Amino acid sequence: GRFDRQVVVGAPDAKGREEILQVHARGKKLAPDVDLKDIANTTQGFTGADLENLLNEAALHAARKNKKEISMQDVKDSFIRVALGTEKKSHIKTELERKITAYHEAGHAILFEKMPDLSPVHTVSIIPIGMAGGYTMPVPTEKSFRFKRSMEQEIVATFGGRVAEEMIFGDYTQGASKDIEQATNLARNMVTRFGMSEKMGPILYSLAEILVIAEIMAKMLQVRLIAKLEELLMRLTTRLRKSLKKIEMDLKELLSFSLKRKRLVATNLEKY
Repeated sequence: GRFDRQVVVGAPDAKGREEILQVHARGKKLAPDVDLKDIANTTQGFTGADLENLLNEAALHAARKNKKEISMQDVKDSFIRVALGTEKKSHIKTELERKITAYHEAGHAILFEKMPDLSPVHTVSIIPIGMAGGYTMPVPTEKSFRFKRSMEQEIVATFGGRVAEEMIFGDYTQGASKDIEQATNLARNMVTRFGMSEKMGPILYSLAEILVIAEIMAKMLQVRLIAKLEELLMRLTTRLRKSLKKIEMDLKELLSFSLKRKRLVATNLEKY
């Protein structure tokens, strides 16, 4: 017979992740400081396979250091590897490259900390990972709904690296290409899907559909959408420059700290 009911299996919530971790922790010797509930709360978006991989990576990390137990630090170090990829610690950067990366990531980190509706920073690093020269990772949180102000703050924090480069060096690099893509996609969705533009209104705009109806109308709408996106991004970038100018000393202090440590976690950021 037919079975036409759609069953949606989403990523597990915090309670589900904790139960999955309990299953995959069997047979592994955990140190007393390992808190599976805490791990579950900071792995938002992880699937069951990701969580299994996390504990396996933590076990390998502990074994490489000849440890008999998996510590919480092993789990935290493995979290970066599972969430973002393998850090290229052997990659040698010039002093200028290290400074550019440090200022770029400091710009992101400070704004994530300062913006009231964004998650605080989990880790900021100038160690290359994947195609990126460094990374800033906020603490994952459970969010089913997001306000417009939160999305605008995310765009501001996303442009933090590029504007920090411009403030310090009077120019900027191509290192913000992924940030620009991420910010543009979010701004486009705010205008065309989420109805968060007063001028465009609460209407779903699909250029692909409009092209079928009238090519001229589509071009006119495209011009309006591009203008609105530019207006939104420019307004938020101006706000970002003002924010970073006020905390320029924080930026320079964090630069000095990150150049020495290479990777900072939340507790380091609080101390600096």
